[in-house]
Amino acid sequence: MSDDRADIERLVRDYIALSTGMQFEAKRSYWDADERTPVLAPEEAAAPLVGWTEIERYWSASRGAMRDLATTCVDVHVNLLGTNVALAVFKQRWVATLTGSGPLSNAPLASTVRATFVLRRGAQGWRIVASVEAHVDAAAWFTEMYRAAASAP
Repeated sequence: MSDDRADIERLVRDYIALSTGMQFEAKRSYWDADERTPVLAPEEAAAPLVGWTEIERYWSASRGAMRDLATTCVDVHVNLLGTNVALAVFKQRWVATLTGSGPLSNAPLASTVRATFVLRRGAQGWRIVASVEAHVDAAAWFTEMYRAAASAP
């Protein structure tokens, strides 16, 4: 019998590795094909993206906005919520170079996010049904500012 936690951790790492080189089409195979309304909530999006039309539009816009992208993940923790449902939480670090001629283009732009996947086991094995990111760097900055304010005379 396979080790569900190890299988899910491998899925997470393989999926995140596809971001390097912006291999977005390949990422779709990691999602549950039976899910009618997959949810992707990237850190920079104003609202969650619901359904393949919105997700694919986002991936296409991302490819156009970036010259390159490298992504890694660490601290993957898997929680089996039932026989066929699991949660994976991890930190994801990305570094990108944007296209265009604006002040942020041509220089590396980076962020660390907390990511959460909801996964379901089906005929194809474990697949993602939802992905939610939360900005870690901003949270760390806010905590640092709060501590500084609390200790100020």
